[in-house]
Amino acid sequence: MDFQIHSLNQLLISIAETKNKLSFIDYNDPLYDGYEDKLHDLEDVLMQSYGDYLDATLNLVYQQFSFQDDILHPLSYIPSQFEIKEKAGNLHFNVLPEHCLKINSNKYPEEIIKVVLLPSPARFVVYLLRTHKELVWKVAD
Repeated sequence: MDFQIHSLNQLLISIAETKNKLSFIDYNDPLYDGYEDKLHDLEDVLMQSYGDYLDATLNLVYQQFSFQDDILHPLSYIPSQFEIKEKAGNLHFNVLPEHCLKINSNKYPEEIIKVVLLPSPARFVVYLLRTHKELVWKVAD
C-alpha cells in the first residue's frame, strides 16, 4: 500500500490532541465549535487517506482474537480522552481501558476486552481484563 506512515501517525496525533481539548471544555465554551469542526475535518482526512487500510487491519485483529462483534468504523476505536506525555521530545499516548471500545471474543470468553487505536506509533492495542495490555498492530518504522 502506498501511503506515508508518518502522515498517518501525525493525523492520529492531531485527532488525539483535539479530542483531549474537547474533553476538557464545556459545550458552551466559545472554542468548542472550532475544535469540533477541526476534529471532523481531521477524521475525514484520516478516513479518505487510510480508511481502507485501517479496515483491513481491523479484519486481521478481529481474526487474531476471534472477536464475535461486528467490525465498527475505524474512528470508533479512537478514544475521546488520552494520557499524553512528552519524553525526550516525543509525544507518548496512552489511554485508560474504560475509554476503549468493549469487544466480545470466542478466544477469551471470560475476559473483559477493550480495543483502541493510538498514535506514536500508530497502533491497535487490545486490553485484556484491564491488567494485561497486548500490542496487536503497529505500523512499520
